[in-house]
Amino acid sequence: MIENLTPGEWRFSIFHDPNKGRYATKPNGTISLKRLIEIYSSETLITISKQLSEAPTPEERDALKMRLPFITPSGSFTYRNSGSIVAYNSTLLPLDIDNLDPIDAVALRDFLTKIDGCVASILSPRKKGVKALFYVEQRIPLANRFQWLKTNKNNICDHLGLDLIADLVDVSQWATPQAFFLANDPDGFFNPEAIPFSIDWVPYVEPKVFRPSAMTSFDGTNPRVDQYMKNTTNRLIEFFAVCGEGERHRNIVKVKPIASWMHYTPHLENEIREKLLTSVVAMYGTHKQAISNGAIKSFNECWATPPQPNPTIEGIIYELFNA
Repeated sequence: MIENLTPGEWRFSIFHDPNKGRYATKPNGTISLKRLIEIYSSETLITISKQLSEAPTPEERDALKMRLPFITPSGSFTYRNSGSIVAYNSTLLPLDIDNLDPIDAVALRDFLTKIDGCVASILSPRKKGVKALFYVEQRIPLANRFQWLKTNKNNICDHLGLDLIADLVDVSQWATPQAFFLANDPDGFFNPEAIPFSIDWVPYVEPKVFRPSAMTSFDGTNPRVDQYMKNTTNRLIEFFAVCGEGERHRNIVKVKPIASWMHYTPHLENEIREKLLTSVVAMYGTHKQAISNGAIKSFNECWATPPQPNPTIEGIIYELFNA
């Protein structure tokens, strides 16, 4: 695997499949930062972005977003999963800040451009958020990238002056194969010659979970364990769907157990977290209502639950290693 250290060396996989949208897994190719900047001002992207901003209904906006290309900011891949990375951008920190008022989004985009290390700062496709790429001096470890950055979220937000809106920083963007959608922003900012900023990383310490020595080689990819986590998640989503107005907020805490078991299936964390967050927001109708009711803040606090053992999963793993 190649490790890319400077913006000029960064490489991205680009995906564009109007039928699959964000669920596309096979890249269309590999591009450089220079090519990425060119794509941002392409006629195709300008046209789709304009249509998206003017679409009158959520359904039309969703359909148009399917037509947008996206990249994987962490690097380039042969297939969109963590195990298929070819080149790793170890000094690139992507940011996705959403659920802003359009005026606040413009102000934030412009604010970020004044910070050392800002390589790109662009309005999100729906103009209610900001997507940015930062050049950091200290390398971000690949082996535990998501957990490392998640551990350092407050550290990052404090350094970049985002502490007051830390709840709006989407940590799922830090998953290794996560999509980073592209949309034209006439006033978007790009600086491929940015000077990296320095940050004192808080080391991520792998949680110690008791497991008999025979099970120590379990890599978290057993189909039965995956299915258990997915089934548990789906049951909670079904519960949220019928949760009454007076019951919804106090039941957000039910995501805690699932969050505490994610150390068994770290490769599913991004998928499961997104599904649960979407179902929590759906209880309130819109993102704006979920934010005003403190639902997203409560969800993020619950998702930060420390790892805990799960007897059922431990039993599955025990059977795996003692078959």
